[in-house]
Amino acid sequence: MPVSRGAIARLLVALTITRAHRLVRRRTAIAALAPLPASAMWQLWLPSDMERFVAEADATADSVLAQMDKCAETSWMMNMGAPKGDLIEKVVRQRRPKRLLEIGTFLGYMSIRLARSMPVDSTLTTIEIDADNYAASRRIRAKALGKRDDSVIALKANASEALKTLKGPFDFVLMDHWKPDYARDLEALRKNGLLADKCMVVADNVLFPGAPELLDYLNVPYVPANDAVSGQACLQAAADVDAKFIKRAENDLKTIRRRGGDDMAADVADAELRIERYRKAAAARPARDAVYSGNGFATTLARTPFEYRPDTPDAMTFSEYSRS
Repeated sequence: MPVSRGAIARLLVALTITRAHRLVRRRTAIAALAPLPASAMWQLWLPSDMERFVAEADATADSVLAQMDKCAETSWMMNMGAPKGDLIEKVVRQRRPKRLLEIGTFLGYMSIRLARSMPVDSTLTTIEIDADNYAASRRIRAKALGKRDDSVIALKANASEALKTLKGPFDFVLMDHWKPDYARDLEALRKNGLLADKCMVVADNVLFPGAPELLDYLNVPYVPANDAVSGQACLQAAADVDAKFIKRAENDLKTIRRRGGDDMAADVADAELRIERYRKAAAARPARDAVYSGNGFATTLARTPFEYRPDTPDAMTFSEYSRS
């Protein structure tokens, strides 16, 4: 649903409000704009807004998660959402890990899902750098999990620094933090002996907005792309580059040439380079269910929609580590 010019103007006014009155007036601006679609490219709400939704929930994991989904569907917030969450819970129940690590707690959505799906004698360590997110996640998680929350160790820390002090090994790792840090932090986990043999490492948002450093590390081929809904830069798995994908890129090139303008030459060169890469990817196209090997990991891609945006493709990597 497009946002009107009037709504955009109100948003710009809201962004100029003085710091002392930011919280009160921010909610006034949100009320004028609400409901914002889940396809919105910004996150206006704070952890306290999520807690207002959770306050309406019963003290059960199902009820709290439903309210967290409702909040994110009203005005996008970066929970992973049900499709990804269900898939990860299924893997956890199948593999029954004893020690789990989550890097990037945010407001506790996946902490709840992981804790409720892991064996009763397992422990989950979760790391969050933001103080407000950390505090809210602890309250939200406690309401959802009750006594089960005793199995969760919550750390407020920079993940890259925290990894230097953790005691391993872990049987399951979920990475959902700063995407450029994925590869570096995964290598730190491997190098420091924090990954058990056959540990499953899951990384979110590897195509949208994309984690090219991680895909390079895992030897998963990809090409640069743009999301058809938002126009935002993202990645496309090489296994998904087909004739239709190339045709769309060729049509985009025609549009650029018809448009003209001072920057046309640079845009044409960029588009032509992309098309060349797409054709090479299509010629060497791996199977959609290919298993990629790199740095001791066997990796598959699980295609999922981006959280709360069903029209935006995304993917998670599922990488099993072998110490041998």
